Amino acid sequence: MKHADLLIVSGAPLGATQGKQRYEQLYYEGLQANAKVAFYCPFNYPPMELPDSCEDILLGFPVPPDHPLPPHHRLIYDICDAWWDDKWHGNFKDAHEHWLQKADIITCVSSYIVTHVLERGINKPVYLLHNACGMTDEEIVQMESALKKLTSPAKAGTSYFQNALLFVGSHYSGQEWWGLREVVAVAQHFPAYLFILFLASDRRNPLEVVPQVLPENVLLYTRRRGFSYIEIAEALEEIEKEYGTVGEAVWGLIPYKPIPISFAADPIKLYDYAALGLPVISLNNGEVERLVPSGYYHLRYGEVLRNLFRVLLDIYITHATTPREYPLFYSPRRVLWFDVWRKLTQIRGDDI
Repeated sequence: MKHADLLIVSGAPLGATQGKQRYEQLYYEGLQANAKVAFYCPFNYPPMELPDSCEDILLGFPVPPDHPLPPHHRLIYDICDAWWDDKWHGNFKDAHEHWLQKADIITCVSSYIVTHVLERGINKPVYLLHNACGMTDEEIVQMESALKKLTSPAKAGTSYFQNALLFVGSHYSGQEWWGLREVVAVAQHFPAYLFILFLASDRRNPLEVVPQVLPENVLLYTRRRGFSYIEIAEALEEIEKEYGTVGEAVWGLIPYKPIPISFAADPIKLYDYAALGLPVISLNNGEVERLVPSGYYHLRYGEVLRNLFRVLLDIYITHATTPREYPLFYSPRRVLWFDVWRKLTQIRGDDI
């Protein structure tokens, strides 16, 4: 492509993450709108080609300052992670500082990141753009159908398991923000709860379990490219056939460790779970606390994870009955990121 209306720079290739990241959504929406959009990931193999020029660059990953980028009219730095934290992100801090200064517009995935940017004294437009549900309408319908079968009251008592916890995520080498080993420890203490984990991972033993034998109540599905929600729905239907129903609820699990990058996050899976009407168990970072209404119980770290799970589950069983009656805090309709980009390009100092 010689010229692009929009070049999207991402830290992950298309289809590499579990769930459709906002950049992937934006790319495909742009193609559907017949716009000239290009997608680039510096870690893609074989290497991806850059356009000769572009109108706008949406920089979703802080490439090194000397990394070649085509001539452009406007650069939007979309900060989706705590790139300034050396402990968890290696040598991205300098590149992050560079693009903070070079960008024409800064967008942030969470209020935590907005605070970081404003504390740096940045004198340019800064906007908060949360994530959104990444599922298509077809995926939502199939997932709802599979979850309904898995929790069908008509088949109550056909399974040993009382309830289920679902985790959909990525766990590649170097990503230490998920407390997945602790999740397995929790599962060992709650044999009547079924833990269903779908991981995009490059690890042979992603849960770091020693010995490498999972408890009977942990079902692990893992492969490098991850799973679509259609594939997850099909797997849930097979689980129902093999194990029977799992009681009244399936909970969406977001087992963050209490570290800076966790508090900076706004996980897409939070919106996916909500679109499906699932109660959410999560580290109570600022975004979860802001988005989750009363009726959804979320996990507050501070002690050993398994002890908090015990407290959480006791509270939930005591005070909640039918989680699907709770109001959703996000509509199943997805945010149209292509429209968001077009609004960003029209900014003249006013809010979008």
